[in-house]
Amino acid sequence: MYSDFFIKFKTSMNDSDFTSMIPNETSASVSIYIRISNPVVYLVQVFNCDMISFESIEDRMPVLEKNIESKLNQMRCTNAVVVNLLYTDNIKTNELKKYCDSKEPDYSKLNNVWWYTDGKNLFFGKNQPTKVFGIQNTIYKSLSDNFDFSKNKTSAYKESKKNITPIVTYSLIAINAVIWLLLNMFGTDTAYIFANNGADVFQNHQFYRLFTCMFIHISFVHLFYNCFSLYIFGRICEKCFGYLKYTLIYIASGIIASFVSALFLTGYSIGASGAVYGIMGALLAYVRINKRDVQGFNYPTLFLFIVAGIGLSMMDKNVDNFAHMGGVIFGFLMVFIIEKINKAVNKCE
Repeated sequence: MYSDFFIKFKTSMNDSDFTSMIPNETSASVSIYIRISNPVVYLVQVFNCDMISFESIEDRMPVLEKNIESKLNQMRCTNAVVVNLLYTDNIKTNELKKYCDSKEPDYSKLNNVWWYTDGKNLFFGKNQPTKVFGIQNTIYKSLSDNFDFSKNKTSAYKESKKNITPIVTYSLIAINAVIWLLLNMFGTDTAYIFANNGADVFQNHQFYRLFTCMFIHISFVHLFYNCFSLYIFGRICEKCFGYLKYTLIYIASGIIASFVSALFLTGYSIGASGAVYGIMGALLAYVRINKRDVQGFNYPTLFLFIVAGIGLSMMDKNVDNFAHMGGVIFGFLMVFIIEKINKAVNKCE
């Protein structure tokens, strides 16, 4: 039944970061969903063909196309893909097939894709693409009798990541602040016990320094700069990857940054900046692979932030740029590889 399909499909689309353009109700003849993934905007139109005629669909399309084309620049997109899904419980499937087959593939600035379903199986119009941004998988799930509504809802990205409180980021900021306060209360000389240094790490095998140095700050300005950067980028990264992956990215990037610093730097090195640059590199890889903005940051913006930060740091001989570059490169490569693997796995499903 259409009502069952509608509820499942709406839930899955919302969980896949699609937003309803109009109040989508089971009684409506058309439901529309949109997701912007720069430079492409994706729309999905579901037509209940037991309630709407082919003529009405034809009348709607020019209006929709005109609205999309007029708003592409506003959405910072260059192309649009519209997946038109025709649903029926009563009309003979061959009528939908004939209609969808009559549509020629369109690879222009606005690309219309035509699919249809009888509530049990998904069919594709003649010469039409069979895969678009994973939308076909969402439809398959919604058509399945084995679709687990509760499991889908609780494990969805929207619930588990977008709305989470960034407690790891806040905890890291608090830890750095408390350690800074203790050091300034009881003497900063203690900092050198935990600071990173190549000789101590490699000759004296004090590998713990690669980790502990990430939480050591002496000056308030150093602490404030790192914590402020962590507040901005850490919250976004934590919401993108979740608590566990984010923590792993932060710690691993920090350790690798310390390792690179120990290899090339002769003096002592402290601070969270290597780990912070690691999460910036991770975000850079994330937006690059997924081709989407994250809370206002797109690929060029993040790239310029990183380049400008490292460039300005090079003007100060007291700044450990080896740690910065080691952290950002490792963070980028770590997430780039993970995201590529995830996309490959999703395509195979």
